[in-house]
Amino acid sequence: MGQHTPGPWTTYTTKTSHVVMAGHRMDGTTIANVRHKGQEDRANAALIVQAPAMLKALKQIVEFVETFDSFDVAHPAERTRLTRAKAAIAAAERPGATQS
Repeated sequence: MGQHTPGPWTTYTTKTSHVVMAGHRMDGTTIANVRHKGQEDRANAALIVQAPAMLKALKQIVEFVETFDSFDVAHPAERTRLTRAKAAIAAAERPGATQS
């Protein structure tokens, strides 16, 4: 499975959709076309645009948390949070991976 298109991603709006792009509008790669019917669609496009940055940040947080010798992964709630974060990363990096 290949890597996702590197960020940063941007968006521009046409009459019918919010277009999420990697690179310059004229020669970039289209990531997604989100219909343009309301504020929810605009918010969805904004969320998609931030996906590469959020993935990078989540990976950095997991890496940081795992460096603490005192981090109690034996505590069920903390273990569950860390497991969910790792599952989200896996789902983003390997489409088709299950996320719980």
